Amino acid sequence: MQIIIQFGMRFDLLDQTILQAIAFFEGYLAKNRNVMSCFMSEIAIIAVELAIKNNEDRVLSLDECVNMIDNIGQGG
Repeated sequence: MQIIIQFGMRFDLLDQTILQAIAFFEGYLAKNRNVMSCFMSEIAIIAVELAIKNNEDRVLSLDECVNMIDNIGQGG
């Protein structure tokens, strides 16, 4: 869930977008209990992209997503 909040802050997303992304993320995990932890970042990105599609007038590029994951993976 931290990655979703970091995405929201980094890309100045609306609060409702962040909250919806968290809901998507938690909903997915509730239905898929055997998710490998190494895929959590990718699942979070998909949740963010879906929420952005519903609430924002933009989309994140693949490069933005990859760079964000790399930065988080390196601790900043």
